[in-house]
Amino acid sequence: MEHYTKEQCVIIVKTHYKYGESYAETVPKVRGIFGQRNAPYQPTVKRMIKKFEETGFIMDSKLPVCHRTGRSLDTIVTVSESVAESPGTSLCHHSQQLDIPRSTMQ
Repeated sequence: MEHYTKEQCVIIVKTHYKYGESYAETVPKVRGIFGQRNAPYQPTVKRMIKKFEETGFIMDSKLPVCHRTGRSLDTIVTVSESVAESPGTSLCHHSQQLDIPRSTMQ
C-alpha cells in the first residue's frame, strides 16, 4: 500500500464505493486503470479501505509520533544527580542502578 501515490489511493477508494463496495469488482476495474502489473491485489485493497473507514485517511503518516514518557522532570533530576556523583561511570551502569532505560538517559 505504501508504494501507491495519493491520487492512486483515491482512485482505488472511489472505485471500491462506485462498484457497490465489492472487492471482487474493484480489483479488475482498478487493473483496467493501472494496468496488470501496477494494480493492487484484493488484500491490499481491503487494507486500504479498512484504513480509510477507520481513520478517514488514505495515506500513512510520514512522521511517526514518538512519545518520550520517561523524560519527566523527576527523571532528569535523578539522572543529573547520579551523573554528578560519579561522572566517570558509564550511562549503561547509571541506567542499571536507577532502573531507567538507557535510551531515556541519552
